[in-house]
Amino acid sequence: MVALARVTKPIGLNGGVRVTLLCDGPERLLEVQQILRGKEALDAVPVVLQEVSARPNGVVVFFEDCSTRSAAEHLRDHYLFIRQQESLPPQDGQPRIHELVGCTVETAEGQKLGRVTNVYDIPAYRLIGVTRVKGGGEVLVPYVDAWIDRMDRENRCVVLTSDELFGEE
Repeated sequence: MVALARVTKPIGLNGGVRVTLLCDGPERLLEVQQILRGKEALDAVPVVLQEVSARPNGVVVFFEDCSTRSAAEHLRDHYLFIRQQESLPPQDGQPRIHELVGCTVETAEGQKLGRVTNVYDIPAYRLIGVTRVKGGGEVLVPYVDAWIDRMDRENRCVVLTSDELFGEE
């Protein structure tokens, strides 16, 4: 399964939810044959989307089976998934967001710095949010050639060109 969006909070009284997209745009949610919803891929169930709209404060989704704010509250932190065979190939060799989240982050010498816990797409480039091994807290690392040496998909590891952003504890 591939996550396309994460439900962040209910919106309004009619069961709408704001989602954080993990794909290229809100139209992608409408292009797939089947959307599944769940806290994890293993417990996801098929759902019917009634409406997907891009608004100034984010993307809002309405589901056929959710018509009240109370029902929408229960969907917080659920994900919208599609089956792997419906996923699009990554652009320009970039990893998919679900491939990055959970990866260890280390230096070229093998020193473990943390784990990717968030991915932020901003207009200029992608940022990975790395929770530090030492001292906790999140460090934002630009996912660009200047900072990323390589991504080892097999070992689920992102290797940095420098540990400069992590500083001394």
